[in-house]
Amino acid sequence: MLVRRVILGIVIDLSQSKKSIANAYGSEVYLGQVAGKTVNGIAEGADAYFNRRPDELTTEQAASLAATIRNPTLFSPRANSPRAVAWRIEILQNMTRAHVITRVEYDRAVSAASRK
Repeated sequence: MLVRRVILGIVIDLSQSKKSIANAYGSEVYLGQVAGKTVNGIAEGADAYFNRRPDELTTEQAASLAATIRNPTLFSPRANSPRAVAWRIEILQNMTRAHVITRVEYDRAVSAASRK
C-alpha cells in the first residue's frame, strides 16, 4: 500500500503543477464537522466556520483554517485551547517567514488569535 502511494505521488508530481496539486488538495481537504455536516475544502471551511468566502477571510481566520488541516478536532477554528492557539501562531510565523504576510499583519493576527 505504501509503495503504491509513493508511486502515485511521483506520477502526480510529474504530471501536475504544484499550484494545481495545491488547488485540488485545498478543495478536498477534510476540515472537520460543523453541525453534523462534514466540511471538505477551504471554501466549505470558510463558510462553515466563519460564514465568509475564502477571499473574505482575515489573516487570523486563514491561519485557523490552515491549522485545522493538521487535526480538525484539536485545532478547529472553534477550539480555543492553548495548544490550538499556539499552533495558529506557528502557522502565522511560517506565513511571515515565507513573506506571505507582513510583520504588521502578523502582529494583528496574533493579537486576534490570542483574544479568542
